Amino acid sequence: MKFTLQPAPTQEKHTIIPTLNVGEGSLDIRFSDNILLSIDADIFKSAKDEIHVVQNEDQIIWLVGLGNNPGNREASNILRKFVQGKAKKFQSGFQVNLNHCGVKSSESSFISAILRGVHWGFFETKQLSPLWSVDYLPDLEIGCQLQDIDPGNFEAIALEAQHVVEAQMKASQIVNAPGNFKYPELWTDFFQNWLRLPGVDLHILNPHELEKQKMGALIAVGRASQYPPHCIVATYTPDHYNRTIGLVGKGITFDTGGISIKNSNNLHFMKCDMGGAAAVAGAFESIVLSELPLKVHLVIPIAENVINGDAYKPGDVIGSHSGKSIEIIDTDAEGRLVLADGLSYMNTQFNPDFMLDLATLTGSVVTTLGYEAAGFFTQSVELASLLNQAADSSGEKIWQLPLWDEYKEDLHSDVADIRNFSGKPIAGAITAAKFLEAFTNDHPGWAHLDIAGVAFKESEFGKMKNATGWGVHILYEFAKLVARDSK
Repeated sequence: MKFTLQPAPTQEKHTIIPTLNVGEGSLDIRFSDNILLSIDADIFKSAKDEIHVVQNEDQIIWLVGLGNNPGNREASNILRKFVQGKAKKFQSGFQVNLNHCGVKSSESSFISAILRGVHWGFFETKQLSPLWSVDYLPDLEIGCQLQDIDPGNFEAIALEAQHVVEAQMKASQIVNAPGNFKYPELWTDFFQNWLRLPGVDLHILNPHELEKQKMGALIAVGRASQYPPHCIVATYTPDHYNRTIGLVGKGITFDTGGISIKNSNNLHFMKCDMGGAAAVAGAFESIVLSELPLKVHLVIPIAENVINGDAYKPGDVIGSHSGKSIEIIDTDAEGRLVLADGLSYMNTQFNPDFMLDLATLTGSVVTTLGYEAAGFFTQSVELASLLNQAADSSGEKIWQLPLWDEYKEDLHSDVADIRNFSGKPIAGAITAAKFLEAFTNDHPGWAHLDIAGVAFKESEFGKMKNATGWGVHILYEFAKLVARDSK
């Protein structure tokens, strides 16, 4: 799919015109030299998600209401829903007129939001093979009209929007896939296909190498599965860069809870427990394809948390890559264990300027923030500021929660350096973050994002909960800020 800038409307049968709320007046649209639409507010107010259809001979004009002063994400979602419900069925294709949505040619982020929404609307939840592909997208060239914008600037905006959305689609495909389609060895193959990109060095830590690296926490989580754990390691090195970032994602391909088994309610949704891994991989791809001047390291520990006679147990003490011993209180607190090894490996091997991990980690963060925002944790004022700016640009909401040392005592163990779960029904997201902090070697630029409430929820793409691709865009915007500030 490709967006192209056209100087004037063409003879496409369908034209989509996103519009702002017109208040009490009328909406006047110069569609072409011969067509002037004047629509009274009594008929169409351009309220959020409102649709009005005008037919002129063989052409159908779809007015899509954006409401009053929509944010980037809101505007994107309105177009996404419209295309998913209506426009993707237009067999002959369509064009998009951007001259009436209140956007100025200098507002690249809003233009990008509209284009991302249109592109996202073609997503299919049932696409399974290959999981890293978006080949099901129609081979469409969508013409766009926007006054007073440089064609080269529009092309750059459209290409960036494509990179981000297609990475979100790939991340969502993998999260939506059933657990038997993405066990650790298969998933390793997926990533080798997905991330073999220009400038990328890709390495897989197989079970033997995990042993050599003493990644005991990852090994313990995955040892009950017939499919042993692996770890994806990738590095993107552009020709010129000044700063480096490291991305670590929780890659639990299916989570039964282990010996501390979950109840059966919604257990089938635990295929989503690698939403963090999918998000960092998608962000990595979009950064590489956009050729940002930034060195990026990626570490994704992958395991399946199931049960057999060799499963790790509550009360066990296990080792870790950092050398710290861990007392297991709850085997369903497995995500922090694989991240502990991933973070320690990232820090010791690469020591990036900024080190971020994403994980569908706790139900506690859902209780705190619901399904609208991710919780984030960092001791760095600079990093918190960059993440908040990236959240504003992407529309992916985050809220900072504390990392005070008062919570550290909840992880005291009498038999190990630390225990993996406080055992208390309170402050679960915070104590999980404090656990991870213990494996960062006090890295000054570390942040943890708990995306349990935002990575997998209800949407227009299915009647059941499904993946959102959350995290790809905020990480991409974060990378842009770091690259910009390092020039």
